[in-house]
Amino acid sequence: MSFVSLLVRRRCHAVASGCLAVLFVLFGSTPAFAHATLETVAPANESLVETMPSEVVLRFDDHVSLDLGGGVRVFGPDGRRVDRSVSRLRDRAKSVAVSVDDGGAGTYTVAWRVVSEDSHVLRGSSVFHVRVKTGAVDTAARWPLGQSFLGWSARFLVLVSATALLGAAIFVMTVGSLQRDSLRQLTTTAGAVLLAGSLLRFGVQVASASGRGLLDATGLWSEALSSTRPGSLDAFRVAAAVVALLGALGWARGSGPKLVAIGAFGSIAANSLGGHAWTAAARGSTVAADMVHQSAAAAWAGGLFALWVVLRGESVHRGEYVAAFGRIAAVSAGLLLASGGWASYVHVGSIGSFATTQYGRLVLLKILGFVLMAILGWINRGRLRSALTNAQRTLWSELLVATVVLGVTASLVGSVPAQAGSREPFYTRIETASMGIDVTVLPATAGLNTMHLYFYDATGNPDNVDVATASIAIRDIPPRRIQLVPITGDHFTAGGFTLPMKGVWTLTLNTIQRGNAESFTFEVPIK
Repeated sequence: MSFVSLLVRRRCHAVASGCLAVLFVLFGSTPAFAHATLETVAPANESLVETMPSEVVLRFDDHVSLDLGGGVRVFGPDGRRVDRSVSRLRDRAKSVAVSVDDGGAGTYTVAWRVVSEDSHVLRGSSVFHVRVKTGAVDTAARWPLGQSFLGWSARFLVLVSATALLGAAIFVMTVGSLQRDSLRQLTTTAGAVLLAGSLLRFGVQVASASGRGLLDATGLWSEALSSTRPGSLDAFRVAAAVVALLGALGWARGSGPKLVAIGAFGSIAANSLGGHAWTAAARGSTVAADMVHQSAAAAWAGGLFALWVVLRGESVHRGEYVAAFGRIAAVSAGLLLASGGWASYVHVGSIGSFATTQYGRLVLLKILGFVLMAILGWINRGRLRSALTNAQRTLWSELLVATVVLGVTASLVGSVPAQAGSREPFYTRIETASMGIDVTVLPATAGLNTMHLYFYDATGNPDNVDVATASIAIRDIPPRRIQLVPITGDHFTAGGFTLPMKGVWTLTLNTIQRGNAESFTFEVPIK
């Protein structure tokens, strides 16, 4: 065993031991989160106004963002969209506003979705009436499957190309004596793909935030660039891609690899500043850890691809190149373990969430990929020092695993973190021949909860009830009454009732309306 291999092994063991100790401490505690709640909607819910407002404004008690497809949609009495702009943040990101057109007299339905500082996706709806009440419309978001695939494809292209660029640049700057010509085509192609992926991601983001189709949303691009944070970040990502492409075109010059590295890291920074890390409570440390995590992954996976390209026609300096990449991979593995541990602590939160949430399961796939790459890398490094070994066959398995990991990462970017997903409010709609009831329990977790009940007639219009009572029970615990307070005749609420344990609770609702008594029973999962 060479001195370099022994040194790398000892360093990896030391870094791994230290990081595992950190992870043990992290998962022994619970992170704190800043959770936003809706304070007001203007026009107010169920308000009757004489003139159509020029905009709809939602105000929250804490900062929110419009990431992950957040925004406000407004539907007119005929069910058509009347919001004519992308949603905008105001009041230091505590308000969300959208301009609206006049769709005539009748009921307007407001559907909104934002992301809290704790990465919790908040959503809801309200109605207001212009001169007359005509009934709310269905506001269910219809997101085309093809458009969802385009969003994933854009994220994947950006991740793969930025990874290839940064990995190639770090590899070249580490080796020093490497003939750059062998990587010219790789960096040029990756720079062009990064630019194309960044433009596609911007288009999908505007469509998602506005709730429109990809082509229908093109008219909002300029407004998204000038007045929304995600739009500004997309512009920054495109600019970084241009810098990377210019560096790739000038790859033979001394500044070429440096420009490529700057552009690729700029794309990575945009991902961190516009993703889950930005909405975490410990924003500064989480964003920094996310940048380190993405950069380390790029240095390892992108450097691996650069090594594969170089070794196809190089045998004289094979040992030197393999040893240099071994050092890059060793450092990257330690950084990935530490930064990934912090990200899991912030976004997953508990060991159980790895198995019970989609986000947690995707993280487990990434961890599996990390372990497989480490094992394959350790096996392959010794083989690659031999000039008789076929580099393409040896590195193929590692490259395949790296590609799968990047695909999983692209899915993670568009998924709700387990910490947020585990606190999604419970919503259900009960319908009978005579009435409809919207039931919302939030945050639907063990502890204090709030419940809202909205009553409608058979045609979907708000309808008053005379009396409403509720009780809730689980297993052997006797039913406990929930005190309902009428806000209006068609809206009852219960605030601050405690559910002491997780599980599926059975809620029983009794109503009296115009002398007719009805009873409803349904299950409420509490996480």
